[in-house]
Amino acid sequence: MKAIYKVIQIEEDYITVAEETPISGGRPSSEIRIKNLQNLDMHLGSHVTIGFPKKLEALYGIIGLFFPIVAAVFGLFISKYIAQIIKIEPSQIVKALCSIICFLMASTIVFFFSRKLPVKLQLQITSVLD
Repeated sequence: MKAIYKVIQIEEDYITVAEETPISGGRPSSEIRIKNLQNLDMHLGSHVTIGFPKKLEALYGIIGLFFPIVAAVFGLFISKYIAQIIKIEPSQIVKALCSIICFLMASTIVFFFSRKLPVKLQLQITSVLD
Protein backbone atom coordinates (compact mmCIF):
# COMPACT_ATOMS: atom_id res chain seq x y z
CA MET A 1 0.00 0.00 0.00
CA LYS A 2 1.32 3.43 -0.94
CA ALA A 3 1.69 6.14 1.64
CA ILE A 4 -0.88 8.91 1.54
CA TYR A 5 0.35 12.49 1.58
CA LYS A 6 -1.53 15.69 2.38
CA VAL A 7 -1.06 18.83 0.27
CA ILE A 8 0.10 21.58 2.60
CA GLN A 9 1.25 24.22 0.10
CA ILE A 10 0.57 24.96 -3.57
CA GLU A 11 2.90 27.15 -5.62
CA GLU A 12 2.95 27.70 -9.39
CA ASP A 13 4.59 24.47 -10.54
CA TYR A 14 5.36 22.87 -7.20
CA ILE A 15 3.26 21.17 -4.57
CA THR A 16 4.50 20.62 -1.02
CA VAL A 17 3.16 17.48 0.61
CA ALA A 18 3.68 15.79 3.96
CA GLU A 19 2.97 12.20 4.93
CA GLU A 20 0.29 11.71 7.52
CA THR A 21 1.27 8.91 9.85
CA PRO A 22 -1.00 7.26 12.39
CA ILE A 23 1.77 7.63 14.98
CA SER A 24 1.75 11.41 14.71
CA GLY A 25 -1.98 11.55 15.28
CA GLY A 26 -2.73 12.78 11.77
CA ARG A 27 -0.20 15.62 11.97
CA PRO A 28 2.06 15.95 8.90
CA SER A 29 5.58 14.60 9.11
CA SER A 30 8.53 15.62 6.91
CA GLU A 31 7.70 17.75 3.89
CA ILE A 32 8.46 16.86 0.25
CA ARG A 33 8.37 19.40 -2.57
CA ILE A 34 7.22 17.86 -5.87
CA LYS A 35 6.62 19.29 -9.31
CA ASN A 36 3.04 18.81 -10.56
CA LEU A 37 4.00 17.44 -13.99
CA GLN A 38 0.55 16.05 -14.79
CA ASN A 39 -1.21 19.30 -13.79
CA LEU A 40 -3.58 17.38 -11.54
CA ASP A 41 -6.38 19.42 -9.98
CA MET A 42 -5.90 19.65 -6.22
CA HIS A 43 -6.33 22.07 -3.35
CA LEU A 44 -4.87 22.58 0.11
CA GLY A 45 -5.71 19.57 2.24
CA SER A 46 -6.08 17.17 -0.71
CA HIS A 47 -4.77 13.68 -0.15
CA VAL A 48 -2.41 12.38 -2.84
CA THR A 49 -0.09 9.48 -3.55
CA ILE A 50 3.39 10.01 -4.94
CA GLY A 51 5.72 7.71 -6.83
CA PHE A 52 8.03 7.30 -9.77
CA PRO A 53 6.82 7.54 -13.36
CA LYS A 54 6.00 4.06 -14.72
CA LYS A 55 8.56 4.34 -17.53
CA LEU A 56 11.31 5.22 -15.07
CA GLU A 57 10.36 2.30 -12.81
CA ALA A 58 10.50 -0.05 -15.80
CA LEU A 59 13.88 1.31 -16.89
CA TYR A 60 15.34 0.89 -13.38
CA GLY A 61 14.00 -2.66 -13.25
CA ILE A 62 15.47 -3.60 -16.62
CA ILE A 63 18.85 -2.11 -15.81
CA GLY A 64 18.90 -3.62 -12.33
CA LEU A 65 18.11 -7.07 -13.71
CA PHE A 66 19.93 -7.30 -17.02
CA PHE A 67 23.13 -5.34 -16.36
CA PRO A 68 24.50 -7.87 -13.80
CA ILE A 69 23.48 -10.79 -16.03
CA VAL A 70 25.21 -9.28 -19.07
CA ALA A 71 28.27 -8.60 -16.91
CA ALA A 72 28.35 -12.24 -15.78
CA VAL A 73 28.25 -13.43 -19.41
CA PHE A 74 31.00 -10.91 -20.23
CA GLY A 75 33.07 -12.35 -17.36
CA LEU A 76 32.60 -15.81 -18.83
CA PHE A 77 33.97 -14.68 -22.19
CA ILE A 78 36.95 -12.77 -20.81
CA SER A 79 37.96 -15.59 -18.45
CA LYS A 80 40.16 -17.13 -21.15
CA TYR A 81 42.14 -13.89 -21.53
CA ILE A 82 42.41 -13.35 -17.79
CA ALA A 83 43.73 -16.90 -17.40
CA GLN A 84 46.37 -16.15 -20.04
CA ILE A 85 47.39 -12.94 -18.28
CA ILE A 86 47.87 -14.62 -14.91
CA LYS A 87 49.37 -17.69 -16.67
CA ILE A 88 47.02 -20.41 -15.51
CA GLU A 89 44.91 -22.89 -17.42
CA PRO A 90 41.38 -21.60 -18.24
CA SER A 91 39.44 -24.23 -16.30
CA GLN A 92 35.77 -24.23 -15.31
CA ILE A 93 36.70 -22.79 -11.90
CA VAL A 94 38.43 -19.79 -13.52
CA LYS A 95 35.41 -19.24 -15.78
CA ALA A 96 33.04 -19.42 -12.81
CA LEU A 97 35.17 -17.06 -10.71
CA CYS A 98 35.42 -14.48 -13.51
CA SER A 99 31.70 -14.69 -14.09
CA ILE A 100 30.88 -14.34 -10.39
CA ILE A 101 33.31 -11.43 -9.92
CA CYS A 102 31.84 -9.54 -12.89
CA PHE A 103 28.31 -10.23 -11.64
CA LEU A 104 29.13 -8.95 -8.15
CA MET A 105 30.86 -5.84 -9.52
CA ALA A 106 27.87 -5.02 -11.72
CA SER A 107 25.44 -5.63 -8.86
CA THR A 108 27.47 -3.32 -6.64
CA ILE A 109 27.42 -0.62 -9.33
CA VAL A 110 23.63 -0.93 -9.67
CA PHE A 111 23.25 -0.81 -5.88
CA PHE A 112 25.34 2.37 -5.47
CA PHE A 113 23.74 4.17 -8.41
CA SER A 114 20.25 3.33 -7.15
CA ARG A 115 21.15 4.85 -3.76
CA LYS A 116 22.85 7.98 -5.12
CA LEU A 117 20.28 9.13 -7.71
CA PRO A 118 18.35 12.23 -6.73
CA VAL A 119 15.12 10.46 -5.80
CA LYS A 120 13.11 13.52 -4.80
CA LEU A 121 13.71 15.15 -8.18
CA GLN A 122 12.11 12.18 -9.95
CA LEU A 123 9.06 11.72 -7.75
CA GLN A 124 5.71 12.90 -9.03
CA ILE A 125 2.13 12.94 -7.84
CA THR A 126 0.50 9.78 -9.16
CA SER A 127 -3.09 10.31 -8.02
CA VAL A 128 -5.37 12.66 -6.12
CA LEU A 129 -7.61 10.83 -3.67
CA ASP A 130 -9.98 13.69 -2.81
